Amino acid sequence: AYNISWILTACFFTHYDAITINADNVRLSNLTIDIAPSGYITILGDMTQITDNNIITTSETGLVVKGFYCNVTDNKSGGSISVNGFHNIIAGNSFYRVTITEDLNLISTNSVSTVELFNASNNVIYGNNISSTTADWGVSIVDSSFHNIISNNKISARMYDVDIRSKSAENNTFYHNNFLIRPSSEPVRLYTYNLGLVNFWDNGEEGNYWADYNGTDGNRDGIGDAPYAIDEDNIDYYPLMEPFDVEGNAVVLPSPEPFPATLVAVASGVSVTVIGVGLLVYFRKRSEK
Repeated sequence: AYNISWILTACFFTHYDAITINADNVRLSNLTIDIAPSGYITILGDMTQITDNNIITTSETGLVVKGFYCNVTDNKSGGSISVNGFHNIIAGNSFYRVTITEDLNLISTNSVSTVELFNASNNVIYGNNISSTTADWGVSIVDSSFHNIISNNKISARMYDVDIRSKSAENNTFYHNNFLIRPSSEPVRLYTYNLGLVNFWDNGEEGNYWADYNGTDGNRDGIGDAPYAIDEDNIDYYPLMEPFDVEGNAVVLPSPEPFPATLVAVASGVSVTVIGVGLLVYFRKRSEK
């Protein structure tokens, strides 16, 4: 199950691929795939459909997507999904971890312990249940990751709900998320490596629900009268008084065929352009504020 390499007297192990898809327009669906205790399913083609599979593996291995316009939907696994391509939809899956290392992907309606972004920009993380009592962080943003939208998610982790371990991760926007109290009743926590980074914790009108927010709402508009201060550089100016209706504002995903579609309709009536000029214009406006 391993590739073994030596550097001087040190031995290093890397996992083999159990399945490699090196072709375009491949469908892998309705299968039980047992690659435990280790191994990857690696997708090297475009327009691949990975749907309705049960992938048996550990949290350290799983599925690797290195293609464009792929759909990975409604799969179950205790492993991870690593997204190394562009314009992919990862939706409706139950996995331990989702890792994104490229741009312009949609990660939606998944049930996961943690979501990680490494040098990943212009992605949309929407409508997910990101919750765990064992994962150290819910959403982790590492290195040069810019202009990502993290919205409409339930987020709770063992140590940090949001972990920005970077000197340069800026202009990411968090809003309409529910940051929930842990079983130990500890407050919502954010870790930032560089406190001078500029990220947004509201969309200019509404922010997030923070379970430990103790402000008041004098005019009863559902938004707290006082901002929620994570720290002096990270402030939600429009904290929500009640949890946001995540289920009622779920993304309506495009059908797998024909694929791709460029628009994702939001149930509230607002359209979010996931792949296209509209999203880039939104990011640009946010970065200029």
